[in-house]
Amino acid sequence: MLDPLLGARWLREVSEHDLVRVLRLIAAPDFAGGSQIPHFIFLRVHNTPLAAGPLADLAWEYLEAHQPANVHMSDFYSDDLAARLAPLDRERAFALLRTTILDERSGHRWNPLASRPQLSFWRELSQFDRGRALARVLDASRTQTNASYTINWYLPDLIDLEADAALLGDYAARGEPEALAVCQALTGGRRGFWPLAFRLVNSYPASVQLRRDLELRVEQIGQTVSGAYSEHFQRCRDEVERALLSPGLTDPVRTWLTDFSARLARAVDEQRRREADERINRG
Repeated sequence: MLDPLLGARWLREVSEHDLVRVLRLIAAPDFAGGSQIPHFIFLRVHNTPLAAGPLADLAWEYLEAHQPANVHMSDFYSDDLAARLAPLDRERAFALLRTTILDERSGHRWNPLASRPQLSFWRELSQFDRGRALARVLDASRTQTNASYTINWYLPDLIDLEADAALLGDYAARGEPEALAVCQALTGGRRGFWPLAFRLVNSYPASVQLRRDLELRVEQIGQTVSGAYSEHFQRCRDEVERALLSPGLTDPVRTWLTDFSARLARAVDEQRRREADERINRG
């Protein structure tokens, strides 16, 4: 019904005041009918910056209402719109990030962490203050909500373990809950994993939960495992043994890695026996 309006000449030539009047009528006060608003604004200003004014105010209100969207490319247009708005009000932009990633209401709603491949809004906030952007998402991942599972699903792909090491370390230094949130965001096997893992263990040497969470990252629980499980556990043990050769290991780190390696060795032996029994049973 609205498609003919999207390409109409009036959209480019109508005054901003009149355009906002039309869009507010379409959207309704609660923005339940406003799914096309980001597309309208994209076509209006895609070659120019979005300036502060009535149209930007409407855009903020629409994104903050965070209503379900079922129109074509709705995530793309919402993400692009949020990225255009962010330079106009950084505080409001960071608040919008939290609102959108913690919204658990039903219906398909724009999630800036999932708006791939562009991630325009996330990149805009990261360029402005990456430490704050990461902290905002890590804080949200610690909430006792179902949204935290979605956040933790996307978070590892937003992080560069080498480039972000100092920022992640600073966040983890706030306290053990923050350090555990950082653990959830790590991916074993990536460059930069072990130096950060060593820093976390050294900061919280008494935390059994932190060490266990790091071990799960090494074992890559929740990710695809190829081949026999005995081979997978052996690869994990080889990785730990290589980490044990790192220079300058502290006693807490060395003790942890040595114990972890021994447990992985037992897991390899147990899994090999199980796989042998399965082959005999199948034969």
